[in-house]
Amino acid sequence: MALSMDNQLASKGITNLSILVVDDDELNRRMMRVLLTLEGHRVELASNGLEAFNAVKLKKFDIVFMDLHMPNMDGMEASRRIREWEKDGVHTFIVALTASYLPEIGPELFAAGIDNYLSKPFEVDHIQRLLRYSLPASH
Repeated sequence: MALSMDNQLASKGITNLSILVVDDDELNRRMMRVLLTLEGHRVELASNGLEAFNAVKLKKFDIVFMDLHMPNMDGMEASRRIREWEKDGVHTFIVALTASYLPEIGPELFAAGIDNYLSKPFEVDHIQRLLRYSLPASH
């Protein structure tokens, strides 16, 4: 009998992660919270890059799902600031969420300190695979 996705994540120790979801669209934030909470993770929300940067300064997150296009501070600038602020071997795993990913902006994303990306719209199994295969082994 094959393991379910939930059991596969649990078998890799991918449970109870502290996750920050950053998106200016309230519906997107709510949907991500529901999906990730159902997977057994602790989820906090931010509506722009400045809120995300401030949240990361106050609390350690295992992963940040960061929309790229937001008012006040976009996801790339927030990611750059997070990387500049981090020290002593700390590295917050940042995943860009974008509806307009083009391969030619990949180097710009990675230069900003973004670790991976998901193109919108995405399926639940995309998030599950990303958590299972992309996070460092310590999670």
